[in-house]
Amino acid sequence: MDKRATITVTGRVQRSGYRLMVDRIAFGLGLKGTVENLQDGNVEIICEGPEELLDEFFRLIEIRKFPVRVDSVRMEKSAATGEFREFVRLPDERLDADHSWKLDLGLILLLEISDKQGDIAAAFRAIDPRSSSSRCSG
Repeated sequence: MDKRATITVTGRVQRSGYRLMVDRIAFGLGLKGTVENLQDGNVEIICEGPEELLDEFFRLIEIRKFPVRVDSVRMEKSAATGEFREFVRLPDERLDADHSWKLDLGLILLLEISDKQGDIAAAFRAIDPRSSSSRCSG
């Protein structure tokens, strides 16, 4: 039987890509609901699904990876209403109109990808010291 979770998240959770991360986690778990920025700087999530998936979701959304820093997560459960068809990010007129922060987040993500490529190249060199990141095979 499905349950409804109303979750309030505090910390550095606005202008950090947090709603997108929450959306991806909810999609992966098959949950339905919404994530929304609140005027006080917090984020509210309302979602429905099997109770064990809501508990897993609760654990996964406690993100502390730059630029996101979740300080606290509070969840209240109730009976599901069945009102949601999918999981969506509700727009925030204050932040979504200014897209400059999204460019900063994109740069951060590109830097993470670059770092991971270096890690992968180092792992290949550890397996085969003769390999080089500048050499292609094919």
